[in-house]
Amino acid sequence: SDPMIEEDFMNDPMTYSGNLRCSTGLALQSNIEWLGAHLREIRKPFLVQHGLNDRVTDCKGSRDFYEQASTPKNEKSILLYEGCEHIMLRDPVAGERVFKDCLDWFISMDTTFKFKS
Repeated sequence: SDPMIEEDFMNDPMTYSGNLRCSTGLALQSNIEWLGAHLREIRKPFLVQHGLNDRVTDCKGSRDFYEQASTPKNEKSILLYEGCEHIMLRDPVAGERVFKDCLDWFISMDTTFKFKS
């Protein structure tokens, strides 16, 4: 855990640090429940990136999403980052790798699965 990353994140004017609004919380809860009930219906390509040291969200949820979605194996990926927490893109060591992995995934999908505009 790098306290400077967290401090920079919390001081960023684009980061909301107030209380969770009731409507936002209800919308999140509703969508999480819907997603849990419909995981096997998901067939679109996706990439999951998760830090193994994440203290905000459990990596198990990312693994379950990856495993249960019906997306073909060649159109879905899960990348787990050792030593990374929740704010991976701001990590001075791993951030660039996380971004590059995401970009590489999009490029690979463009050659195997043409995204429709």
